[in-house]
Amino acid sequence: MAFIDLDLDSEGFETVPPGQYVLRIVNTTIEKVKDNNSKNFGMPLVNWEFEVIAPDSVVDPLTGEEKPTSGKKLFRRTPAWKGAGGFLKAVIDACGATELMGPTGVDTSLCHGRTLGATVTNELYNDQMQARISKFHKLN
Repeated sequence: MAFIDLDLDSEGFETVPPGQYVLRIVNTTIEKVKDNNSKNFGMPLVNWEFEVIAPDSVVDPLTGEEKPTSGKKLFRRTPAWKGAGGFLKAVIDACGATELMGPTGVDTSLCHGRTLGATVTNELYNDQMQARISKFHKLN
């Protein structure tokens, strides 16, 4: 499974420390699986862009340094075909957009601007630590 979970800023690939965050859905785009060798070739993928809106900063448990987090970007690519939409459903449920679900799908652009809670972990990928959104939840 291919995925990209990155925190991009003008200074490079600095990760957001692990923790609980409030995120805003900034953008979504749809593309298709391009790998000709994949059994899912041509199937749709959703590219999600999130922005951290809280907290403003957190202490990195690895370094003990306080790191700014507000405004940082997180990205996730997810499958969007029948039987593989667990992440898609989790985002929609957490941002309170279940009314956007139709009998044949959802217009993810209607999620833009909505907020949700997220658990972020860090993982090593290609010898670099990067942020990974591991779970979503509704905000109280």
